[in-house]
Parts: sequence; C-alpha cells; structure tokens
Amino acid sequence: ALTWFFSVPHDIEGLVELIGGLDAFRDRLNTLFTSKIGELEIKIKDYSGLVGAYAHGNEPTHHVPFLFLTALGDATTTNYYVDHILNNLYDDTPKGLPGNDDAGQMSAWYVLAFIG
Repeated sequence: ALTWFFSVPHDIEGLVELIGGLDAFRDRLNTLFTSKIGELEIKIKDYSGLVGAYAHGNEPTHHVPFLFLTALGDATTTNYYVDHILNNLYDDTPKGLPGNDDAGQMSAWYVLAFIG
C-alpha cells in the first residue's frame, strides 16, 4: 500500500505539491525504500521483490525508483536503487524474476533499466 501512494505517474508535480513540496516528497520516497515491513525467514528469493516497503514484484509501480531522478533531479539515488534491484532481485535462473512476468513487464523493466 505504501508504494501505491506514488501511483500517479500522470501528475507527479501535483503529488509533490499535495504533500508539501520536494523535501516532503524526498522524505516519503526515502521512507518507502528504507522501511522495514517484516523479514521473511525462507531461503528463496522474495517473490514480492521488496526493497524496504517498495514492492518491485508489483508492475504498476515500476516507475517509482526513477522518481528520485525525474521528480527530484537525484540521479545518484535512482542509480543506487535501480542497481540494487537489477543485481539483487533478478538472476539467470528459472526463478530469476521478482514476481510474475505478466506479458513480459518484469523482463522489459530489466532490459530498459539495464540499458538506461
């Protein structure tokens, strides 16, 4: 649910204004990616693709890691989280995707994020 807060890609500027400006927006994004919402004690990759409270396994929010750059001009933080997702949530095994590859979205995100 925390990730869905950012699901207004058509009006990110309006969302920034609604919550009180760029500093408040940055705080919400940082909180999303650093919150601890529970630990899984299983030995397989987390199917939801969690990075903090951000669920990469949920395709409609694939734009969220890029908001540090597009909304805040912060390429460093976007690169940090995109690199983390690429290197930790994907691999070249049959279970190497976080979540379900609905119509190729997970794979497409990987390819496009990898090439920049």
